[in-house]
Amino acid sequence: MDGKERIELRSKLLQELYDIYFEKDGSGKKYSNEDLRSDSETNLAYEYLEQKHLLEKRFPGGRYTEFIITAHGIDEVEKNS
Repeated sequence: MDGKERIELRSKLLQELYDIYFEKDGSGKKYSNEDLRSDSETNLAYEYLEQKHLLEKRFPGGRYTEFIITAHGIDEVEKNS
């Protein structure tokens, strides 16, 4: 995957979190920890978005990781719409 594809992946993931947040009453997206470990590009994309404070990572039960868009992430999506 090249740099342009990584930018597109991060944009897609952030847009997806935005949609989930508003469609499901403030919810985030859950992944099994195994799935995240097996897809390093997606995992690294989420890590990047977390470091930029565009999302928050939660651990609701040991075997899962949940990503929820932050207010800053919402602003970013809406700014680029």
